[in-house]
Amino acid sequence: MNRRAFLHTTGSILGVGLISGGLYIRHRYMVDNLAREMVEETLPFVKELWQAELKTVPETAREEVRQFFHLKCLNVDHFLQVLTGDNVQAEIRSARKDPEREEIIMREFCQHVVSGDEIKDHLTKLAGRLGKSLDDSWANSCREISQQWSNQHGGSYASDYEILSLRTRESMIKHLRASAKSLRGEQELALEQNFTEVGRAALLLIPLKKIGKASARIAVPSYFVEAVRPYCSYLGQMSASNSRKSLEQMTTKLSELGNHIGAECEKVMFQKVHHLHTVRHISLMEVARNIAQQQIQYI
Repeated sequence: MNRRAFLHTTGSILGVGLISGGLYIRHRYMVDNLAREMVEETLPFVKELWQAELKTVPETAREEVRQFFHLKCLNVDHFLQVLTGDNVQAEIRSARKDPEREEIIMREFCQHVVSGDEIKDHLTKLAGRLGKSLDDSWANSCREISQQWSNQHGGSYASDYEILSLRTRESMIKHLRASAKSLRGEQELALEQNFTEVGRAALLLIPLKKIGKASARIAVPSYFVEAVRPYCSYLGQMSASNSRKSLEQMTTKLSELGNHIGAECEKVMFQKVHHLHTVRHISLMEVARNIAQQQIQYI
């Protein structure tokens, strides 16, 4: 091949490459624009749903957790007897730091008032009920979204809400598994390794804190520890006197504990529902982009 032919061939190849690259960039730009447009079309009614969920789900969780612990704390006499006894008091006095003393009191509380297993079981059932309501509301949203996309953009895929619901569910599970893997690290989660229910999984992305002796560790939700910790400081001081008045005051104080645990749970549930909404948005964008690719052919 002479020099002129070589340059002509090279120039043709470069030209084709530039044209192909330009078409690819243009196609990707059009797909991304359409996907964003499709998702933005859903925002008015989706945001309304999500705002309602951010209010109702955490509030419901707060009330159910408050009532659960309020009923448990109606009978704390045996716990206070153990707490003011010589053995536990000696252990509290020998503890060098406040966190150690708090852990001793939490341990006794979980042994004599409500066990760690009971607390986790209540959380799991609560997340199951609230998670189902979240999944049901999202399924209804998918019906509205698919109808809107069908009217605006056509296509059998867009008009089938069951397919839309399935595709977003698959994407959400993928992202929630990534979140669980990131959160786990060195800590245990209330969420099991394998899950199939999106709403329930999102609400169970809660770290478990371990308390008690190494030979008998008790795993409890992080919101429980945060709520009970200030009470442990109070109980540690009051239990030292072991007077009738101090016992009455500790009983009264514990009757309020359910309110504080419920409030801490509400904060955590708000964060979990907000995270679920972020995952929904990402998943919806992924599905919209797949539909846009079908709508816009690459030339």
